[in-house]
Amino acid sequence: MVSEKRSDNPNQSNYQRKIAAHRRRMLARILYLVVAVVLIAVLYGAIKYVITYSSYKVIATDDRTAGTSVHYAQLYGKVLRYSKDGATFYQDQKKAIWNETYEMQNPIIDVCGRFAVIVEQSGRQVYIFGLEGKKTSFEVTMPIKKVQISEKGTLVLLLEKDGEHYLQYYDTEGNLIAEGKSIFQKSGYPLDISLSDDGLKLAVSYLLVENGVTKSNVTFYSFSSIGAAEIDNIVSSQTYENMVVPTVYYADSKTAFAFGDSQLTIFDGTQRPEVSAEIKTEEEIRSIFYDESYAGMVFESGDGMRMDVYNKSGKKVLSREFDFDYQTIKIYGDRIIMYNDKEWCIYGINGRLKLAPCPLTGVVSDIIALSPNRFMLVKANKTETVKLKL
Repeated sequence: MVSEKRSDNPNQSNYQRKIAAHRRRMLARILYLVVAVVLIAVLYGAIKYVITYSSYKVIATDDRTAGTSVHYAQLYGKVLRYSKDGATFYQDQKKAIWNETYEMQNPIIDVCGRFAVIVEQSGRQVYIFGLEGKKTSFEVTMPIKKVQISEKGTLVLLLEKDGEHYLQYYDTEGNLIAEGKSIFQKSGYPLDISLSDDGLKLAVSYLLVENGVTKSNVTFYSFSSIGAAEIDNIVSSQTYENMVVPTVYYADSKTAFAFGDSQLTIFDGTQRPEVSAEIKTEEEIRSIFYDESYAGMVFESGDGMRMDVYNKSGKKVLSREFDFDYQTIKIYGDRIIMYNDKEWCIYGINGRLKLAPCPLTGVVSDIIALSPNRFMLVKANKTETVKLKL
C-alpha cells in the first residue's frame, strides 16, 4: 500500500498561505464594494426624496418663426417637433437626427415606445416614424378622427364618414390587417380609443342613449387568435348607466384606465381584460392625468384642491391638497407638473413639493419633461431647455 505524504516544503506552505490571504482580501473588497453601492443607493434615494428646487436656469434656446403651429412630443427620451410642414427629431436642442417634410392642415400625433404616427385630423394622410426616420406613409379613403400606435409600430385609425364610424388596423409597413364598421353601429358613438403596447388589444369608450338613459360601454377588441374566435373580435365589455367615460388609456400591454365622470375603473388582463379596481367618487372631478404607471384625479377641496393618485393595482399612492391655480396638469415618472400662463410648480409622487411655484417668462403653451430636472418650455416664438436649481 502506497500512502501520499504531506509536503513539508516551507516554500509551498508559504505560497498556499499567500493565496488564502489574497482570497480573503478580495472577498473583503467585494463586501466593501457591495456595502458602498447599497449605501450610495440609499443616500441617493434619500436625497431624491427630500431635495427641493427653488428656481430654474435656461441652458439652451431655440428661436422659431412658425409660431403656435409648431408642436412637440417626447419620443424615446428625445424631442420630436412637428407642424403643418413636416417633422424633425432632435438629439438635443440644436442637433437634428432626421427631418421629414409633408403638408397637413391639422396634424395630430401619437407616440409609443420607438414609434410615432402623425396623421391629418379630418384628412387622409398617415406617416409612421421610427427613431431612424420615416417608416412609411399612405392615404386612407375616409377622414381620420383618432389614431393610436403600439410599441411594435402597428396602428389603429378611427375614421368617420357620413355619420358612420370605421375601424382600421395597419401594420408598421402600412398594410391593412383588419377593418370593420358594424361593431361601432351596435355599440354607440365612440368617444375615445386606446391601443395596448403590444398592439393586440383595443379599448373603446362608447356613449349611447337607450330609453332615455345615458350609458357608456367600455369595450375591448382583440386582434390575436383569441379575438378572431369571438363575434366582432370583442373579448370583454363593461356597461355603465348614467355615466360618461370620455377617456380610456392603455398603460401597458395588460392594464387600462377608464376615466368616467364619477369613477376611475382599472382593467387588467393579457387576453380578456376584466375590472380589477373601481374607484368611485361623489366629488366632481376637475381634471385627470395619467402615464404608464399612475392614474390621477383632481377634486375641489375647501378653498383649494386635492389630487389623488393610484397605481395600476388601484392602490392610492398619494392624496395631497394644494392651492396652485393650474391650467394644465400632467405626470412624468415620479413628477407631477402643473402650470398656468404665469408660473409653474412640480410635486413628487411622494407628495413633496419639488419646485415651489416659480414665475414663467412669457406665455408657455406646453412643458415637456426631458428628465427629472430638465424640461422644455414651449413658447409662441421659441423653446427653452431649462434645468432646475436648488
